[in-house]
Amino acid sequence: MSFWTRLGALITDVFVAGLAWFLVAVLVLVVSYFDTRVLVPVLIVFAPVYAVAVILLSAFSGQSPGKVLAGIKVVRSNGMDMGFGTGLLRETIGKLIAALPLIVPLGFLWVLFDKENRGWHDKIADTKVIRVR
Repeated sequence: MSFWTRLGALITDVFVAGLAWFLVAVLVLVVSYFDTRVLVPVLIVFAPVYAVAVILLSAFSGQSPGKVLAGIKVVRSNGMDMGFGTGLLRETIGKLIAALPLIVPLGFLWVLFDKENRGWHDKIADTKVIRVR
């Protein structure tokens, strides 16, 4: 799957996360009668909870909200569903290693140069991204 399709799915995921964060903020403000002292702790807790939810969703189904909208899915390199263990490896350790050089995340950009369009996180977990529609 192309780098640009994957990037579009990532941008969609960031937008969905931002929208969810905004909606939680509005809900908290309304429920707390606009007491902003309540807002910051809730949003600090919400961010990692949302991240874990997306990681688990991706690990179980091979798709994040952005991947669903882009019509792509992560599977094992042999085409089988990746399963929870492989998904968890890819979404946590694999992506952490791929993002290590934070200024230029070579592990993610590797998709541009790899003949199979696989990033380091795909290679670590032995996965690939396919089109499902």
